[in-house]
Amino acid sequence: MESALPSVTRPMGAVTTGRLPNQPVQYCPGTTTDYSG
Repeated sequence: MESALPSVTRPMGAVTTGRLPNQPVQYCPGTTTDYSG
């Protein structure tokens, strides 16, 4: 799980520069809920 966190943080950073910070922030929790569900 820990290894997945930093992996997602890397690409997320690039997305944050291209799009609003609110968009990627919502995607982060959304992906975790999808995996859990």
